[in-house]
Order: sequence, then structure tokens, then C-alpha cells
Amino acid sequence: MMTARIIGGLFALLLVMPAHAITVMTTIKPLQLIAAGLIADDDRLDVLLPPGASPHGYALKPSDIRALNQADITLWVGPNSNCFSISY
Repeated sequence: MMTARIIGGLFALLLVMPAHAITVMTTIKPLQLIAAGLIADDDRLDVLLPPGASPHGYALKPSDIRALNQADITLWVGPNSNCFSISY
């Protein structure tokens, strides 16, 4: 329930962001599909995990950390699903 509130809050944040283009990073493909319907056409939407990668055993690369740092908003499910994000 707490996770749903956090995700809902993050999506609400997407709606009130300034009118300039933003970069949204999602950790997994299902979140990317949801976020795609909530962002503007000129916004950039990226997904961190490559196709077929498991969020439970994925090891962040330096390029992944750079991408996370450069994103305006990062959407993730939570520590039980995205174990790699905790140490980031």
C-alpha cells in the first residue's frame, strides 16, 4: 500500500513539473509503459534494465549510475523488487 502511494505521488509530480522537457528513468519495462502515458511528447523516457534482465540480480554499471544521476525523475517499484537500486 505504501508503494502504491509513493508511485502515485511520483506520477502526480510528473503532472506538475515545469513545461520544459524532462528525462524520466524507469527501472523496469512495465513502469516505462505506464509512464509513457503520463509524460509529454517532448519528454524523454528511458528504462534502466535491458530486455530479459532480472531486477533481482542486475548489477549496475557506471553508465547506469550516470543515467540515473542525469534523469530528472526516476521511477522504481521499491527495495524488494529493485535490489540493485538500494546501494546506488
